[in-house]
Amino acid sequence: MAIKKNPGYSILERLFFYLIYPVVYLYMSSLKIEAIIHEDSKDFFKRDRGIFTNYHNHLIPLSFYFRKKGRCVLVSRSRDGKISNFFLKRLGYRIIRGSSSDEGTEVLFSIRKLLREDVMLSLTFDGPRGPKYKMKKGIVWLADRHEYPILMSYAYFSRALRLRSWDGLYVPLPLSRVFIVVAKPYIMEPGLSKEKIEEHKKILEDMMWNNYKVFAGKYRDIYKKEPQNGKEILNEEK
Repeated sequence: MAIKKNPGYSILERLFFYLIYPVVYLYMSSLKIEAIIHEDSKDFFKRDRGIFTNYHNHLIPLSFYFRKKGRCVLVSRSRDGKISNFFLKRLGYRIIRGSSSDEGTEVLFSIRKLLREDVMLSLTFDGPRGPKYKMKKGIVWLADRHEYPILMSYAYFSRALRLRSWDGLYVPLPLSRVFIVVAKPYIMEPGLSKEKIEEHKKILEDMMWNNYKVFAGKYRDIYKKEPQNGKEILNEEK
């Protein structure tokens, strides 16, 4: 498995990315990010041991908040992944190229080599291509085989644009508030059968969405207003 593999940028691509990176970093730095992390999850962060997961459309603030920790992130080989690779590397992440969507179990087995050591691995809950809010089974499979906790995370926005991408990516506006929550770790007994893995996948899918609704209430309690993504949550656009 190749970590930090060069995806092959053209000279123009490299020039463009290097020129735009300071602007992107300045924009991200302007976000007023506040975070609540469950005490049990804090312990796994200290040990750098866990599978950190979030909805794909929450990527922007989460990738910035948890930067420069040397954590591993799986980035697809798509065109979007090529862009993400450049910026995430400069934010201090260790990059693994590939995804469960385009390479199936080959990538999962490659990641297993990495998980023989304690690492914090970031995998998007609904993968690089969706379906939106539907969990990828590989997360459960890896957590089971290596006895890793699953740390579910969420982002809420005071002001954000929503792109017309498959995931409805949230792009927080400059200087806006972002509220991040990392829930209590989900820990499974090792050695699950295929049927049990499917059961846990369904449990986690429901838990992820229910937590998403519950923590929106936490945002309302703290800031006395509805988050930008509150309308989606209330309508249960799943």
